Amino acid sequence: MKKIFIILAMLLCATALRAQETEREEIDARWFKAHYQKSEQMIPMRDGTKLYTAIFTPKNKKSLHPILLNRTQNGCEPYSKKSATFWQEAIFAEYLYAEYIIVFQDVRGFGHSAGDSSTEKGASDAYDTAEWLLRKAKKNNGNIGVWGIAEDANWALQAAACGHRAIKAVSAQAPVGESVGATKVLAPTLFVGGAFDDKSEAQLWNGYNSTLAANPSVDCRLVVGPWTHAAWRKNRQAEQECDDDSVFYHAEVEFPFFDHYLRGAESSGASAAGALIYFTGENCWRELERWGDEQHEERLYFGENGALCELQQQPSSSSSSYTVNPENPVSSDVMQTTENREDILMFTSPILERDMSVAGAIDVELNVKASQPVADFVVRIIDVADNAESEMQVRSVIATKCQITQEDVTKITLKTPDVAHTFMAGHRIKVLLHSTWGNKLKSTLNSKCDITLLHDKSHPSHVSFQLQ
Repeated sequence: MKKIFIILAMLLCATALRAQETEREEIDARWFKAHYQKSEQMIPMRDGTKLYTAIFTPKNKKSLHPILLNRTQNGCEPYSKKSATFWQEAIFAEYLYAEYIIVFQDVRGFGHSAGDSSTEKGASDAYDTAEWLLRKAKKNNGNIGVWGIAEDANWALQAAACGHRAIKAVSAQAPVGESVGATKVLAPTLFVGGAFDDKSEAQLWNGYNSTLAANPSVDCRLVVGPWTHAAWRKNRQAEQECDDDSVFYHAEVEFPFFDHYLRGAESSGASAAGALIYFTGENCWRELERWGDEQHEERLYFGENGALCELQQQPSSSSSSYTVNPENPVSSDVMQTTENREDILMFTSPILERDMSVAGAIDVELNVKASQPVADFVVRIIDVADNAESEMQVRSVIATKCQITQEDVTKITLKTPDVAHTFMAGHRIKVLLHSTWGNKLKSTLNSKCDITLLHDKSHPSHVSFQLQ
């Protein structure tokens, strides 16, 4: 493992990239019309169902061009001969300058495509589309890259597993839904997500981990940057300047990955090592050969008086209690009204003497009693700055309708999605435990419930971190 980018280096890189862009002719409506032409096709699948496909082909007929395909359930607007808008998005600039054939397709049952909406034929439809494009798309070089974001990430992964010889690279970005992760990926695959994306955090890490485990011989990569959901794609040239990390991603991560496999570029970009991860807390990128390697576990135990300790306390009886009132839920605002509420347990570590870089899931073990047979739990892990005035929520996990064994202690084990975060020396770690959370967790209880967390010698409730 090694750190390859710090904030200063990133700023210099982004500045250089912007300077390079100013030397090229700006992509605007006039430029796009002069360099690209649009055609619309209803491509037949093997069962006769036709899928709407918009193809944007470079007017340069002297060269062969790779194909970049997006199969989407979110629509290919604008339809008909209306002007395209995708060229306004900064992330397409490199592909347009490099004269890629850009293709958008409504998947079966969506947009202007026929058929019933179903994922069952996603792989075969991707195969048939690739076959048609090879034969019909003018001046293509025989290589196809497929990308998809959010719901479309699943369609991209199905393309990676379809087995067509021309599909040479795939990117699944900010995946959502339960079917993320392919058991038979045959094309190099780049997973992309954001450290602050609360819509796809579990699906991203789980999709990457399951795909890598099932396909160890395939080039499977992971990139996680300092972004919210899909923010690396949303910046538009005409609306706002891209942030430095998005500029870096456009030019040094995604485009080189596809260009390496579709046009034979020597470098495959900054993700070549396998995993390129932005660690919050220390705010820098790290290059790893594989996410999840070289880890060791460290536990922090809940203790008396809100303590969070490296060493387990040894009292024969030790506990903390709170009462859940479903009519007065804890606010869903991340840091609001936590200090003065009696229905939140708060445990805080001593000041850290060294950096703690978490690189994986956070496991939580709770030993509890409750006055009702079913209870809900929220655990939130928070980074507290050295001045105690700044806090950052690192990760949360919610457990609903937990069965509680009456008149006995119930052990509840929770696991958060993976996290890449460094608790810096001089900071503290805070863990909050409660049972409602605004619109994120509405209590299943109809009345108040008393909950007791045990943290004695026989019931070592704790939080486990996977450290890099």
